[in-house]
Amino acid sequence: MHNLNMNIEAISQIHSEDMRKFTLYNGETVPTLAEVMDTCKDKVCLNIEIKEVREEVMEKVLDLIQERNMFDQVTFSSFNHYLRDKLIKEMEIRKLDNRLTFGFLMRVIDPTMPNYGVQTRPGDSINIDIRFLERNREECLEHIAQAKKAQMKVIFWFPMEYTHEESFYDDMIRIGTDVIITNKPIILNEYLVMKEAGI
Repeated sequence: MHNLNMNIEAISQIHSEDMRKFTLYNGETVPTLAEVMDTCKDKVCLNIEIKEVREEVMEKVLDLIQERNMFDQVTFSSFNHYLRDKLIKEMEIRKLDNRLTFGFLMRVIDPTMPNYGVQTRPGDSINIDIRFLERNREECLEHIAQAKKAQMKVIFWFPMEYTHEESFYDDMIRIGTDVIITNKPIILNEYLVMKEAGI
């Protein structure tokens, strides 16, 4: 969706059926979340970012997860950290085992981090803008240490405009990164294959 020349407010006002009228750069139409989940079930894990501040969005996504029993394959993430508490409460209302994890996204211009061990649960993650590591390395490493102590995962993500992200891979592995959210999946996969082979 980042490749569509639209803002979040505009996207939120479009019905899912109308969204199919838009095409990506490769000519493919935009799939629904249900279609993506059906394709990924029992194959790969999904990171579903909740960009909306409306709480009913999370509830609708939870409906899809529950219908497909994909609790072990899905993690939520959001810049709206209060949604972590909403997720816990919603799981309790549905009398479901709270296996869903949450990624606390942060912006480099406003690096708000969660209250480790209080607001977070083991298995959750801090999803760090790579620019925070670039500009505030020591502070970033301190957050990584706190997250690891709270049994959280460390995830780095790259802005769309970063064309040289492969230059960060070695450093990210060295400091204990668990997941890299990349705009260059083929290049990252080649790097990891070579790393595993000791090349």
